Amino acid sequence: MDKKVLEVLKKTKKPISIERICEKLEITDSNEVNEVKRIVDDYVGNYSVIKTPNNNYISILKTSFRKGTFYADRNGSGKVVVITDYVDGEGKHVVNKDEYKVDRED
Repeated sequence: MDKKVLEVLKKTKKPISIERICEKLEITDSNEVNEVKRIVDDYVGNYSVIKTPNNNYISILKTSFRKGTFYADRNGSGKVVVITDYVDGEGKHVVNKDEYKVDRED
């Protein structure tokens, strides 16, 4: 069910509620609804899905947010490395690595 939930979130252009995700997956059983909630919470926990203030959800890939790793130097500045891993429209696996400099003052 994980893949089906993630597919709904990837196809959605705007934030979506748990109820709407369940509608799209034709889920009505309360145990399955709870499973969808657990799956979405797991995605939120690993930062692949963002929870909005009004309890809707959207894939991070549909936003301007990115998950990265900060690497600090000895002088207090550093960089954030963002690795974006996805399959493009032609079915090719694409990996992009972007680095953003972070000044000491920031």
